[in-house]
Amino acid sequence: MKPLQYRLVSMLSDGDFHSGAEMGEYAGVSRATIWKALRKLEMLGLGVFAVRGRGYRLAQPLELLSQQGIAAGLTPAISARIGQIEILDEVDSTNSHLLLHRAATNGYRVCLAERQLSGRGRRGRRWSSPFARNIYLSMMWLDQRGGADISLLPLVLGAAVLQALKGYGIAGLGVKWPNDILVDGRKLGGLLLEMAGEGGGAYRMVAGVGINVDMPASSAADIDQPWTDLQRCCGQPVSRNHLVAELVTVMVAAIEDLASGNAAAWLADWSSNDVLMGHEVEIDTVHGLYHGIAAGIDAKGALLVQVGNELRRFYSGDVSLRAVAPMTGGRV
Repeated sequence: MKPLQYRLVSMLSDGDFHSGAEMGEYAGVSRATIWKALRKLEMLGLGVFAVRGRGYRLAQPLELLSQQGIAAGLTPAISARIGQIEILDEVDSTNSHLLLHRAATNGYRVCLAERQLSGRGRRGRRWSSPFARNIYLSMMWLDQRGGADISLLPLVLGAAVLQALKGYGIAGLGVKWPNDILVDGRKLGGLLLEMAGEGGGAYRMVAGVGINVDMPASSAADIDQPWTDLQRCCGQPVSRNHLVAELVTVMVAAIEDLASGNAAAWLADWSSNDVLMGHEVEIDTVHGLYHGIAAGIDAKGALLVQVGNELRRFYSGDVSLRAVAPMTGGRV
């Protein structure tokens, strides 16, 4: 998004009408330039209404992400652990951005974007990323333990994201191994973990979190599975800035608990909300298809599946799953 377009979105985000002359004066450009920029906003999926004598407004108000809005939801203890919060209007991928710009930063580094041009999920799947409607968040930190317990990280962080979302009173929340957040079988969000070696056995870890907050119907064609969003689940608008603050808070807590060997409570919470447990599943691996009954996870985070008379283990990154039986929320 070009700077002029972003400035206009910022001005129109209040949901009020603004005249072409007012916007031109605000941006320092002609009314004709304003009109062209507004047309481009419509091409990005932002509905713009024009009413003679009143001006222009967005089809619905937008809450843009802001440093101030996020900081207001962080405790001093969490704020002290965050080295940087970066907000971009658009980027190819927040995970890729952090991995490409791995400058030394004390504490956790957080990157957010209003829109991702090449957002992706696990195994390279595309993640639908309309402008200013959802959460596209990545967090990077330095792991000097050589990637120890990395197989548990998706589960611990999944439980953390679930904890943040439970505060919205959503019925039917659950987790699907290894990194999906579901509501009654419909995808609400997911995680993508990546890492880069730093030498000396240290790694830069990056955890990407995507949460559907207010997914426009026009984006539904880009989604290849049942989905939902927070506003549909809650029946009312959800502050993205407040949600980001909650996500950052629980993610830091989960990461530090795992590093200190205190992840048992997170893993227990994940297991109690496991939507696959006891269901017949089909597992597609590089070695072929397997059918069995999901039986939870082991101490290293592997998926346990009863295949005939054998209890088999499947590891993150090697398999894809779909439940044969309908999935509902977790078992709590």
